[in-house]
Amino acid sequence: MCEIIEKLNTEAREEGREEGINDVNALNLRLISENRLDDLRRAATDTAYQTQLLNELFPKKTT
Repeated sequence: MCEIIEKLNTEAREEGREEGINDVNALNLRLISENRLDDLRRAATDTAYQTQLLNELFPKKTT
């Protein structure tokens, strides 16, 4: 039983990691397309700013 739970947790972490990578890539592409290179540079080193930009530019829809 513990092995099943551990496997599910591992899969969930991998899915979360993949989703996070996709979100950051989308942010990077948007900043590049809008020629916001200073924001891109800052977001690459300041995770709080990166999160702020993600929330601003890609608000999550809640149901």
